[in-house]
Amino acid sequence: MNTRLGKRTLMCAGILTATLTPLLSACSGDGNPAVTPEAETGTTALDTTSESARYRLRFIGEWDTSQFGSRPSGAHFTGLIGSTVNTQASLWRSGELASAGFENVAELGANSNFRNEIRAAMDANQAGVLIEESDISAEGVATLEFAINRTYPRVTLASMVAPSPDWFVGVNQLSLLDTNGEWQSQLTLALPVYDAGTEGGAVFSLSNPATVPAMPIALLSETVAGQTEFENGLVGGRAMASFEFERIE
Repeated sequence: MNTRLGKRTLMCAGILTATLTPLLSACSGDGNPAVTPEAETGTTALDTTSESARYRLRFIGEWDTSQFGSRPSGAHFTGLIGSTVNTQASLWRSGELASAGFENVAELGANSNFRNEIRAAMDANQAGVLIEESDISAEGVATLEFAINRTYPRVTLASMVAPSPDWFVGVNQLSLLDTNGEWQSQLTLALPVYDAGTEGGAVFSLSNPATVPAMPIALLSETVAGQTEFENGLVGGRAMASFEFERIE
């Protein structure tokens, strides 16, 4: 952790609300949340074999006290950041060390250095379109749209769970193409919490010692009765947030 940065000045909560249908909370073998395809809604079918597509993404906070117990003051998810990518990109990955820019995302909700890393990936032909959205409250929702194509058909995204030592939710190289190489119409993902491996601490707090040496990114497993009772990124089998993708063009 870069102790020269003031954590408390870098985060704020959005005030939004949403309702959500139940989500699948299991994790797939590649470290991403398991994907639940949704049924067609009866709208005009889009060409699933087209070169490009456009998606609407809803980032939904489900950090409610009835399911997760006590919640720290000011609880929120920091501004979402990521990109469309190909398989060569490695912006963050479970089992690997966090980059300096990603450490700032996970510890501070500060995205500027990670944004520069994304732009470097763009210059290296590993990333396509920058994806960003503002903070959301613990039970809020943010909606955004982004373009995607077959050169960069995957998405990597992350948002800090705040306040926390270095915990975040997100996906790495999630493909929006199905196993037949066709654009998926809709999918929903429950998001487990990850530990970036850069700062110590077992509860929802900001001021903690750096982890030396840093540890690989991993699903969070911390147990402090009444505060943090995580197992593989979930609390009682439930995720604290979710993504809903819907193809719109």
